Amino acid sequence: MGCHQRTHSTAAVDHLSALRPTAAEAQRFSQLSEALFADEAAALSLSLPGISDCEVTGAAAEEEAGEAQLSAEECMEVALEPPPPPLVSPSKRGEQQDEGRPQAGTALCAGQSSLPSFSCAMVELSMCRDAGEAATALATAVRAFMSSDTSVMNRAASELLLAGSDVKALVPDGTLRGIRMERKCMSQCDFSTVSFVSVFAAEVDFSRSLFYGAIFHDCVFVRCCFDGCVLKELRCSGNVRFEECSFRFANIEFRLSRGDNATRAKVLFDRGDFDLADFSGSDRLPARCFVGCSNTDLAAKFPPTRV
Repeated sequence: MGCHQRTHSTAAVDHLSALRPTAAEAQRFSQLSEALFADEAAALSLSLPGISDCEVTGAAAEEEAGEAQLSAEECMEVALEPPPPPLVSPSKRGEQQDEGRPQAGTALCAGQSSLPSFSCAMVELSMCRDAGEAATALATAVRAFMSSDTSVMNRAASELLLAGSDVKALVPDGTLRGIRMERKCMSQCDFSTVSFVSVFAAEVDFSRSLFYGAIFHDCVFVRCCFDGCVLKELRCSGNVRFEECSFRFANIEFRLSRGDNATRAKVLFDRGDFDLADFSGSDRLPARCFVGCSNTDLAAKFPPTRV
């Protein structure tokens, strides 16, 4: 029993050690953070203290002096660069040759089961040689990045990679299905004609994005920001729920899918903020669709009365 417990404890420690970032990764993340602060300060016309203003040891100063200052985009390229394939011992290499050689992308991702799905998708994308395969791999990478873990680094990366993007062009089939997005920045994106199917989004910044002709089916949005969004001809079907979401200054034109009517609507706004929102042209929604919402008296055409 004691031996089993020691083995289990050792395995747990090894697993936690594997999750710990390497020194190189930590240095990349530090460079990215500094670059993001520098870019933000430049946009706000602020001056950040120079290296000379901080106390740095002699060895560290020499090391930093020899490093070139990278922009946020360059740091992101380095941080998201797919890692090299794992080393294989000669004995295992011989066994793999005897068993045959599977496709490169599949073998690499299978050998790196501990890799995040986004890193694996980037590896497959880098191996594409055909335009059609590249488009499919890019869509897979975008979906994987949207559903990546909720780290500060991933949110910073989403501000660089996803914000302001034309999502319908990145997703050839026009459907985001079964994605779980948390703490991502997707402001000023174009989601026009994109179908959201069984999507869960929490604390996602969709501010000033376009949703012309988009479809929400069986979706849940929790504490998401839709401020300044244009949700024209937005169609809802199934169960669509917005919990503690903000729609300030949003142009909202909801359409219930065929078969739904005022008595069968399945759209719920729970504690939403509709400060200066505009519901002009929306289908009529019953009062029970709005629970504990604020600033509805400041919203235009509220509640929706169009049949």
